[in-house]
Amino acid sequence: MPNSKNNLNISKEDGDLPNANPSDADNTTRELSAREKIELIKKENLTGRQLRMARRLAQKNGLQFTSDLDAVRALRDAGIDPFQSSNNLLKTAAGNNSAGAMSNLPATVRKSSVSDAIPIDDDQRRIEIDKIQKDLVLRRRRRIAALVTKLICFVFIPTLLAGYYFYRVATPMYASFTEFVIQKADNPSTQGAGSSLFGSSLLATAQDSIAVQGYLSSRDAMIRLDNDLGFKNVFQGDKVDALQRLDSDATNEATYRAYKKRVQIGFDPTEGIIKMEVVTPSPDISYEFSRALIGYAEQKVDQLTQRLRKDQMKGAGDGYKEAEAKFIEAQERVVELQEKLGVLSPESEIAAKMSLILQIETDLQQRELELVELLDNPRPNQTKLTVLQN
Repeated sequence: MPNSKNNLNISKEDGDLPNANPSDADNTTRELSAREKIELIKKENLTGRQLRMARRLAQKNGLQFTSDLDAVRALRDAGIDPFQSSNNLLKTAAGNNSAGAMSNLPATVRKSSVSDAIPIDDDQRRIEIDKIQKDLVLRRRRRIAALVTKLICFVFIPTLLAGYYFYRVATPMYASFTEFVIQKADNPSTQGAGSSLFGSSLLATAQDSIAVQGYLSSRDAMIRLDNDLGFKNVFQGDKVDALQRLDSDATNEATYRAYKKRVQIGFDPTEGIIKMEVVTPSPDISYEFSRALIGYAEQKVDQLTQRLRKDQMKGAGDGYKEAEAKFIEAQERVVELQEKLGVLSPESEIAAKMSLILQIETDLQQRELELVELLDNPRPNQTKLTVLQN
């Protein structure tokens, strides 16, 4: 049995059995001498570099050893100098132990020459396995408990609080959705080919739409809406719950934060439509706010195009005056020509001359037909023929 063998070895090493085998005693003596050599090597305070050199040299020579110190012992027993050219350094280090000249080198890792592993039986193995399984179950339970705690703290409790707030406490809000488009009133027929091409597209009004979107989302629009319809008072009443209510002494910044949250304005560049959503505690108030904001947008567009319209009207007026002056000058020139030529109406004179030309051409064609008929006669009248030819 394993236990009996271990006991027998221990008793042999301790020398407690008087009737031990002599060969076993010799082995014990050799083992003790090897330990003594290792202890002596330890006292030499070899560096980590020297021990690594000895280990590599022992491996190269195929020697059996259990540690770096045992490798030094095995090399010396085989008659091999483990350090070769480092003997002088070894003697110096052994003679100056107290100096500590090489204290900056890494410490030597000591390994036990005799293994302390003791084989275990099936009962002990079963006990260890049970301990490991219990530890795994305990860890799994702790992880599940931590997961459940996190779910309760971060999911269930916030969900219950939010449900209670929205079902029992929160004030109902009403939203009005509005969509409008900004268009130009210019006549495409008065513009060039390139301007008329881009005037009918979304690029012509994109800048105005973006400007209107920025204005309706600004503090100026909020202050104007508050002055006209009392935006701040709507959210300061007792009918609004505590989380959505504004303080009685709320500043413009706090009101503007509520305005940005309640008034959402966006621009769709693909369709050129400005979309607006206004949320208030009352549907009627939401509708009034939407109409007021649309009016502000119209006024903003008028302000943006006012200078352009003034320039266009000024240019149109100057063009009209120039055309009128040229027309008067042309009429005066016609009158001068009529007085100079003595012609009252050029149209009637031209018509009379054209009628005379037409009459002469008709008479000429008639004479040519008579000449052709006369030539067709084999014996025409020479006198008449001569007259027609002339």
